Amino acid sequence: MLEIERVSRSFGGVAAHTEVDLHVAAGEVVGLIGPNGSGKTTLLNVITGLSPAERGRVRFDGRDVTNLRPDRIALLGLARTFQTPRILHRMTVLENLAAALFAGSSGVRTLSAAGRDRLLGLLDECGLGDRTDELASKLTLPEQRRLELVRTLVSDPKLILLDEPAGGMTPAETEGMARLIAEVAAKGRTCIVIEHKIDMISSLCERICVLDFGRVIADGTTAEVLEDEAVLEAYLGRRDAAA
Repeated sequence: MLEIERVSRSFGGVAAHTEVDLHVAAGEVVGLIGPNGSGKTTLLNVITGLSPAERGRVRFDGRDVTNLRPDRIALLGLARTFQTPRILHRMTVLENLAAALFAGSSGVRTLSAAGRDRLLGLLDECGLGDRTDELASKLTLPEQRRLELVRTLVSDPKLILLDEPAGGMTPAETEGMARLIAEVAAKGRTCIVIEHKIDMISSLCERICVLDFGRVIADGTTAEVLEDEAVLEAYLGRRDAAA
């Protein structure tokens, strides 16, 4: 589904990635972890075309998408969230979904009755069914994160990239988000999840890839990676400071 081969990226002469390799098979839910500044979000930006790769290749669903425009990559079936939710604050919750549904379409689009029912169903699944006509700006942070997640689902993407979906949440809210990802977002889809909360990653992902200083230092089953000495030294020992 996703093949990242020897990708390198730098900013002002400082390497963000150095020959990163990551292969994700269809249906996998892979955790991407590492200390702050290790290059996790930058890697998502390279995959989605927001940040160009200087060297290497990115292939998605059998197609070379290296440095394609973000909108073209999205139309191929890739969606993502951000560390800070990117929602349309002056629109209602339902209007946010309609805008995501019509993204990339030309001309005036009207939401059909069947289309509206589908979006309402998604909102119900994500616990926002009672917030349909609320302005997005009025939502709490956990609700905004849920809205951004459900916005990624309206196009029925093949691959979803989640960048700290539980950031700023309480343990109970984090548990709810993990359950939502497992039962709705990742069901039948391929996902990459960035998260500092190791309990959440462990519950969601059978496999973890670890970045440190822009290099992959471990890639394997969750159990293997969380017992790896290099990982313990580079990341888990600093987890409390990085979370």
